[in-house]
Amino acid sequence: MNESIDVHQRRGLVQGDQDSSGESQHAIEPAFSRSLQESEVLDVSPEEVPHLLDYWQVVLKRRWTVLVCLLVVFTTVAIGTLKKRPVYEGKVLLEINPEEPQVLNFREVSQEAPTVDVDSYRETQYKILRSRTLAEKVVNDLHLYQSPEFYRNRGLFGLYESDPEKIPSSDPGPPDTLTDAYRNSVTHFLASVDVNPVRRSNLVEVTFDSYSRTVAALAANKLADDYVEQNLEVKWDAAEKASQWLQGKNAEIKAKLEKAEDELQAYAQANSIVYITEKQNMATARLEELLEAYTKAQSERFEKQSLYSLVEAGKIQDLPGVLSNRLVQDLEIRLADTKREYAQVTTWVKPDYPKAQQVEKQIDALQAELDKQKKAVVDNIVDEYRSATAKEQYFAQAVDDQKREVNEIAARSIQYNILKREVDSNRQLYEGLLQRMKEAQASAGLRASNIRVVDAAEAPKYPAKPRVLLNLVLGLILGLGLGVGMAFFQEYLDKTLKTPDEVERLLRLPSLGVLPRFTPNGAGEVRRRLLRQFRLMPKCSKLFARFALRSCSPPAPCHG
Repeated sequence: MNESIDVHQRRGLVQGDQDSSGESQHAIEPAFSRSLQESEVLDVSPEEVPHLLDYWQVVLKRRWTVLVCLLVVFTTVAIGTLKKRPVYEGKVLLEINPEEPQVLNFREVSQEAPTVDVDSYRETQYKILRSRTLAEKVVNDLHLYQSPEFYRNRGLFGLYESDPEKIPSSDPGPPDTLTDAYRNSVTHFLASVDVNPVRRSNLVEVTFDSYSRTVAALAANKLADDYVEQNLEVKWDAAEKASQWLQGKNAEIKAKLEKAEDELQAYAQANSIVYITEKQNMATARLEELLEAYTKAQSERFEKQSLYSLVEAGKIQDLPGVLSNRLVQDLEIRLADTKREYAQVTTWVKPDYPKAQQVEKQIDALQAELDKQKKAVVDNIVDEYRSATAKEQYFAQAVDDQKREVNEIAARSIQYNILKREVDSNRQLYEGLLQRMKEAQASAGLRASNIRVVDAAEAPKYPAKPRVLLNLVLGLILGLGLGVGMAFFQEYLDKTLKTPDEVERLLRLPSLGVLPRFTPNGAGEVRRRLLRQFRLMPKCSKLFARFALRSCSPPAPCHG
């Protein structure tokens, strides 16, 4: 395979040297120049879409670059992972149940009792688990400020720097919270704690990372125990403070109750009020009964008045008593039949004829009886209407009298009721506070908690970090990706032509052959040999020029 040469060098070789023979030079150079000019004028076809095989060829061509990048990255990751110190993880499983403070049962007093936001409560507990106060308590209890893992500053690559402060002795004394060593130990402790809530449950995983499997389990368990203990202490303090507040408030309410009872007793004796409540209740009940009776009488009068209005309007035939009276209906039927009979008789005899007069008397008798029955119905309606009106007026007067009596009793008992309500209110408040005070005192002595340890931490057998297999796989992927990227970047920077196919694709010209590249020392000898051959064979030169011209020039259009 020939070595890579530049495009312009290839053009120079095709054109020939200036020292060539005139016939060969004039035969080859015009043809090549004309073909090159015409190829530059021609429209360039669209670039071919790269195929996946083209990318694979690039990777194969730059395989050493890919392999070097892969080897460097993978080796670096492997060395860094294997040299990293193993870290053990102690895990504690806690159950945190949301709860609502119930020192005072406010639901009995107000219906708008505040509710607990579960999400906010849980987030608060997670923050408490990672609070500095709790971390300091664990560090002090376990004397972690004595451990080199905690009191030293972390340097580059996770290594430890020497502490400028004094290193604590093996005899644990009270820690100096102002030293950098103590602050570093607390900070490192917080960095080693992780809180992971379990989804759709009240469970929380609390983990602690340490280079020692014993310290990892011990610190995780101590953190959980101190957290539960702190929660109990907070509840106890709240119950104790509530009990003290209730005691003071209860004494104040008791004094108000005694004063209100004395005022009520004095007012009742001064106004001779002994059974004012019973009298008022009886008067009120009597008024309600009268109002109910008055309402019924008024409704009854409305019904009778509607019938009475028909009577006054002369619409007796529309009265329900008339329409529903069977005797009246029979009389009307008989009267209609008799009138029809009279009309038939008078068609063939005169009205003064005995037969006609007899029928006429029957009509008069039936009409008189019918009027008598209708009058009885009308008189009954009028009597009922007048009775209903009188009854309504009676109950209206009785209601007015009873209202006056109720108002008089209420006027006399206003101040009494005010004082009595104040007494009842103070008594109810006093009894409620007394009950709550007892509950608060009882709850202060209880050790119940809504937080408990489900699973305590055990000393782990295997380290949790570093994850050797995962890091090696990631290093392999990263190295391979970096190598492929570098291969394509080198291919992008490479502007040389290396194959005849690349020359044809770039210049849009067919290649006649491949000339090997020689070193500058041997180039003159090659040229002299070529010129000697051209001088000895001028006919071959002409044929070569003609062949080059036909091969490099586009076909001429046909005319005629």
